[in-house]
Amino acid sequence: MKEKPNTKFIHIGKCGGSYMINTLKIPEYHFWNTDIKEPKYNKNEYYIIWIRDPVKRYISAFNYVRSIINTKKKQLHTINKTTSLCPKREIKKIKTGIAYNKEYDNLILYFKSANHLAEALSSNNKIERNKALSLMNNSTEHIFKGIGWYLQNGDFVK
Repeated sequence: MKEKPNTKFIHIGKCGGSYMINTLKIPEYHFWNTDIKEPKYNKNEYYIIWIRDPVKRYISAFNYVRSIINTKKKQLHTINKTTSLCPKREIKKIKTGIAYNKEYDNLILYFKSANHLAEALSSNNKIERNKALSLMNNSTEHIFKGIGWYLQNGDFVK
């Protein structure tokens, strides 16, 4: 694929973005980490957005963080920076016993699966429902961040 000048890849988490960045060799672009309050779109720029079925993306996000939290790695030398899910988080887990933060790790581990979390959102069990709502509203990782979060709540599409 011939790269067009001024091409930006808008990286939406858990949609295969790392693969796309490494394959296409183009820089990733995040609206949320710019200092610009209202991103300006240039007609001379090309944007690539790689999306995924939202249910599969949600399941992937849940499984991703759960597998990092559940890592069995005990030694720093066991982390391979090219094949590890998230070397930074795995290193933190080895050093501190916590991958993200105590609250987030505990909430993820409370739910046995993405389906358990989804069903808990409408559970009659108040404690379970509150844990699910707390996790779904926690901005720590990809579970909270829908596609709109990455695209300035739709402003990019407009």
